[in-house]
Amino acid sequence: MFIRLIRRIYTIWCFAWFFIIFILLWPFFWIFLQKESWYWLANWCNRIWTLIVYTLSGLPLIMEYRFTKKKGDIFIYCPNHTSFIDIPVMLWGVKEEFAFMGKSSLGKIPLIGYMYGKLNVLVDRKNLKSRANAYNQALMEIDKGKSLVIFSEGTISPTAPYPGIFKDGAFRIAIEKQIPIVPVTIPYNWLILPDDGKWLGKPNKAMAIFHEPIPTKGLTLSDVKWLMEKTHQIISDEVFKKKSSCQ
Repeated sequence: MFIRLIRRIYTIWCFAWFFIIFILLWPFFWIFLQKESWYWLANWCNRIWTLIVYTLSGLPLIMEYRFTKKKGDIFIYCPNHTSFIDIPVMLWGVKEEFAFMGKSSLGKIPLIGYMYGKLNVLVDRKNLKSRANAYNQALMEIDKGKSLVIFSEGTISPTAPYPGIFKDGAFRIAIEKQIPIVPVTIPYNWLILPDDGKWLGKPNKAMAIFHEPIPTKGLTLSDVKWLMEKTHQIISDEVFKKKSSCQ
């Protein structure tokens, strides 16, 4: 009971800072969202927001890059989705201009939804027209020179931290645009804030591992399943290693 109380207090502390820092940064967000050429500044505000909140929450942001990114490289990052706090980890880990492809419901959150909708590609996965529009918008974001971050499970997996069933959208886009897929393993966020309905957080490493890109040059849409399975396997293998080392 005492441990549960401490975790409840800790969770309230973290979410309080989450909203306080956002409100303090909101005037800058609003200004930078008025012109698309300023959106990169809004993304930097997102990174500042992440850094401050995670620091005050005692969550060290540890990014491991297993490749060297060259200037101008464009990727589709595919992380496993393990917790509600995966988005900020990716905000900190992806250094270049990028857009999330995320649930349309996030765009309905007051203030935060306005910012999220301006910077990212929103999709209602249950609506065929929305999915088609989001797919075309994602292609346009790539044409603008942006990378994409896509949680291919579409939601937090009940098997977290192991990835659930992948949807094929990210892999179709990667092949159509002939740009590499970067598997990303987020091994510990499910321990920090699990998706169990209890909303009881606890400190741990907020880590992301950016694996070597999987090239798609020369691949066709007939290779989507292979690309999807390879990405899934890389993430699953890394999760297994991390879980084994903690036992």
